[in-house]
Amino acid sequence: MGVRRTLVVLAIGILLVSGCSAESSNSSERVSAESSTAAAATPSVASENQVASIVARYEPQMREVVEAAGSCRSVWVLGDRSDPLVGADAYICYTSEQTAAINASLLSAELAEILPPESMTNLVERTSVVLDAIAAIDLPDVCGTESFPNDTEECTAAVGSLYGLYRQLDAQLNAWGPYL
Repeated sequence: MGVRRTLVVLAIGILLVSGCSAESSNSSERVSAESSTAAAATPSVASENQVASIVARYEPQMREVVEAAGSCRSVWVLGDRSDPLVGADAYICYTSEQTAAINASLLSAELAEILPPESMTNLVERTSVVLDAIAAIDLPDVCGTESFPNDTEECTAAVGSLYGLYRQLDAQLNAWGPYL
């Protein structure tokens, strides 16, 4: 009976040791998983080049809309609506401004997803404020979907607001100059 008792004690000891070892292994796996989750949740600081490359993708189209904003408003206000060429110009302007609002929203969202270096934090924040204001104006909803914006007070105010925001965007894009 002594041998049998020794084997039982030995078997229990082995089970306890392997159970503790498995528990220890599971604990270390949990700690490792929690550490990697925490590391994934804490974004690393992007480089100036990474942040600037995001802005650089949108900058040419944004500049085009900013530069054409004055002439587009002239076409909308003074253009002969019965002239097909004026209608085509008006449509191109209107579509470009709608696209600019979409791009402003996309650029702002991309900038929000990164952690800029401290040297760029204020520039990213100021740019995002302007982009969000542009994206918030829903031209098709306020001004319709025709070639020319509607001739309503609400639309005139929205188009005027956009013109002012484009001036602000121009200043922000100029501030990005050293990085682009």
